[in-house]
Amino acid sequence: WFEHFTENYTRWHPDHVKSMYIKGESMKINARIYSEEYLHGELHKIVFILTKISINQEIQYKFPFPTSLIMPRGSFKFESVDTDICRFTAALSFRFTRLFERIFPDRVRAIKQHMKEEGLNLKQLLEKTSS
Repeated sequence: WFEHFTENYTRWHPDHVKSMYIKGESMKINARIYSEEYLHGELHKIVFILTKISINQEIQYKFPFPTSLIMPRGSFKFESVDTDICRFTAALSFRFTRLFERIFPDRVRAIKQHMKEEGLNLKQLLEKTSS
């Protein structure tokens, strides 16, 4: 599913608008992905750079400047729990977390809700394709 990230992006969440590789190849180190999505009612245009790829284990990425000032990196982790169960974890790293939460509490809540919805949506999408 992640090998075809840009094609699957809009199916992942209704607030996802588009995604495309702007440099490099699919799931290769240093590839750059451009994505657009709505968060807290605003369209966000995001670029991220793939920094580590361990097939069926982990994908790490970083954000270029100026996004990196607030949000330097993120990751997707896949852990085998049982023969037919996989734990998926999406993480974002924020700088100035407490300050950010105080200044923009609605945005923080919206990001957390969006990520929770992405997790549930991804679970449903993957369960549909594997059955």
